[in-house]
Amino acid sequence: MNENKELNKIFVVEDDVDIQFIIEMALVEFGGFEVIICPDGKALFNELENSQPDLILLDVMLPDDDGPTIITKLKADLAYVDIPVIFATARVRGKDVQSYMDLGAIGVLSKPYEIEELCYQIRDMFHRS
Repeated sequence: MNENKELNKIFVVEDDVDIQFIIEMALVEFGGFEVIICPDGKALFNELENSQPDLILLDVMLPDDDGPTIITKLKADLAYVDIPVIFATARVRGKDVQSYMDLGAIGVLSKPYEIEELCYQIRDMFHRS
């Protein structure tokens, strides 16, 4: 469990610029987090070469590699295997959620986001992992 670990830096992998803006505003303004936006998996892995986040918020549907492909790459690399990942998706049916958890996600957030709840949900998933 991460109950004693601090959650400060979050990498957000999201290709939609409107959603990027909303997430960044919510996480920075309401949560006080440092946020790095990555529009795709390539940008994420480039950022990971420079620094590591405390958490990755990963969209399921992305233009190149999708979220499940990206988390599979993360979990296969010893340098990144321990970084907690939360999926973000509009598809939150039970079997979909279970498949994301089976890939190594610590949680799944439903889109559209409830901005007031976003920081709480992320912190809760992080500390329960």
